[in-house]
Amino acid sequence: MPYNSIQLFFKYLQYLKKSKTRYRVHSPFVFDLVENVLRKQSPYYAFKEIEKWRDALVEDNTKIRTKDLGAGSRKSGNRKVKDIAANALSTKVQSEWLFGLVNYFGVKTIIELGTSLGVSTAYLASVRPTNKLYTFEGNPDILSIAQKGWQKLQLENINSIEGSIDKTLPQLLESISLPIDLVYLDANHTYDATIKYFTLLKSKLNASSVVIIDDIHWSSGMEKAWQEIVSLEEVSISIDLFYKGLLFFRKDIEKEHFVLRV
Repeated sequence: MPYNSIQLFFKYLQYLKKSKTRYRVHSPFVFDLVENVLRKQSPYYAFKEIEKWRDALVEDNTKIRTKDLGAGSRKSGNRKVKDIAANALSTKVQSEWLFGLVNYFGVKTIIELGTSLGVSTAYLASVRPTNKLYTFEGNPDILSIAQKGWQKLQLENINSIEGSIDKTLPQLLESISLPIDLVYLDANHTYDATIKYFTLLKSKLNASSVVIIDDIHWSSGMEKAWQEIVSLEEVSISIDLFYKGLLFFRKDIEKEHFVLRV
């Protein structure tokens, strides 16, 4: 079960107590990442158009059918688009982090688990038209809204995959030979699903890959999954940003975990 608002508030206080600022970071790799991606994002022409789309979504009274395919979806039935947007969309700053990570690390192949309304997908895809992005969504009505938005934004490098990730992800991984440069894991927010998806994806990662896990403090199960993944030998650098966690697999860096306030 997800933490309630009071529990999340105290979790955030714990995070603030543990977290460091960039001035207390001694890793050149992490310091540069904070300075050039997490704290300073140069304006990019695509941001304005994507944010216009976001504004339209948060005011959209259209009702669509929703179905609960995972713990990240709290409700099923008919819901207004604006209600989904209010609960499911990452903030503008967090979305710009995604863009910045793709740009900073020269990412070419991306997998996103959990498309939702597709705003984060648009940020990931807008860096370079030559990038390949595979995004997974279980709800066809929600995916249809995302696809219409991408079309207006003229994003043609997005491959959307509809259906249960438990079935569609293994199928995709068997069909592609390219390594995965970046994974954004924002789907079924449970311990079992997070561990399962990460384990499936791990064989396609390399030393330069980046993995982003959303809502690492969303529940006790998500916190447990995050801690287990962080402890894996192949994870060299892990960064807890409270709302998201970053994982790196570089062989030339000593293993270290950071709780950062940026």
